[in-house]
Amino acid sequence: GEGGREGGEGGRSRRDGDDRPRERRDRSRERDRRDRDRDRRERRSRSRDRDRRDRDRRERSRDRGRRHDEEEPRKRRSGFSSGWDLSSNQVQTGPDVAMPLISPQLMQETRLGRRVYVGNTPVEASSDEICGYLNDAMVKIGLQKWSGPPILQVAHQGGGFAFLELRDVHEASALLLFDGMDYRGRQLKVRRPTDYQPPPQKALSLVHPPSPGTLLHSALNGLTRIKGVVSSDVPDGPNKVFLGNVPNHLTNVEVRRIAEFFGPLKGFHLLTDAADARNKGCAFLEFDDTDGLSTDEAVAGLHGLEVGGRFLTCERSYKHSEQEMGGRGRHIPQVALGTSGYGSGTAAPPALTMKPPPPPGGGYGAPSPGAGGFSPTNPMARLPGFVAGGVVPATMRPH
Repeated sequence: GEGGREGGEGGRSRRDGDDRPRERRDRSRERDRRDRDRDRRERRSRSRDRDRRDRDRRERSRDRGRRHDEEEPRKRRSGFSSGWDLSSNQVQTGPDVAMPLISPQLMQETRLGRRVYVGNTPVEASSDEICGYLNDAMVKIGLQKWSGPPILQVAHQGGGFAFLELRDVHEASALLLFDGMDYRGRQLKVRRPTDYQPPPQKALSLVHPPSPGTLLHSALNGLTRIKGVVSSDVPDGPNKVFLGNVPNHLTNVEVRRIAEFFGPLKGFHLLTDAADARNKGCAFLEFDDTDGLSTDEAVAGLHGLEVGGRFLTCERSYKHSEQEMGGRGRHIPQVALGTSGYGSGTAAPPALTMKPPPPPGGGYGAPSPGAGGFSPTNPMARLPGFVAGGVVPATMRPH
């Protein structure tokens, strides 16, 4: 009997040992099931909340659209408008006005119209130096549509040239007025790139024009010029003049000042070496005859002028026919400087018989023709430091 009881207890013990792992597995499955149910409920709840927020957003957007259609566009109270909700003639411009935000699509459509080529730059000049120099020049003069630097970046730079990208097409056009500006002894060439394309008419209608009365508006309409800047573009034509035998040590500014003694210039281009910026001994120029000064008189005055131990040669680059010259002949009279201002035994050419303007201070004074080298028929008598036999201004003498 005792053996049977022991066998029965041993069998129950083995069965209990077999049931414990099964119970543990059942509890684990139940726990996993509860976790999955909880996660499923939370996901459904989050999804319902997300749908509710999306619905609210769409309703608010529809409400804003209805209010925008009912109300007229107006500027923000801060005065800094995006410009997207205003017509182009409603946006204020000026050097003291903050620039509005321009749509990226409009900036892309006007990109080629906002690029400017700048040539004859020093090879050692960095892009930041070129941008800084021209930005400072435009800001000091006031050729800005809005406050801040007009030039955004140098799109590309090579040996002696750079392509600049500006923020506005009108400011890009204003930068062209700096053509011929002196920079580190070099005459800058400011042009449109060869791939220039004017903005499409649709995009141009969205560009804010400069406000009337601003300097930028006057400059773009030809009412203002930059003092001291002469264009480097000298087109072929009857008024194109060649100036040769120029001393190589003279700078662009010095040669231009010599020519300006005989009248204001409309265009001036001195040929220089790309490596060291020394001039090649010749230049092309065009005088502005609007003040009544004859180009023939200026050419005759420059030809034979002694500068730095050399005698300049000057003549029209464009050769007229006798019919175009009105029977005056093809060539300009050659004038050699002598003790009286002309060559010995050579009569003054017709172009030099005009009475020159009086010297500073008014009147011609007492000196008679030939006294001290002064002659009222000699236009070179206007030059400071005129002496018989030629003019060598002190600033032009070689060191």
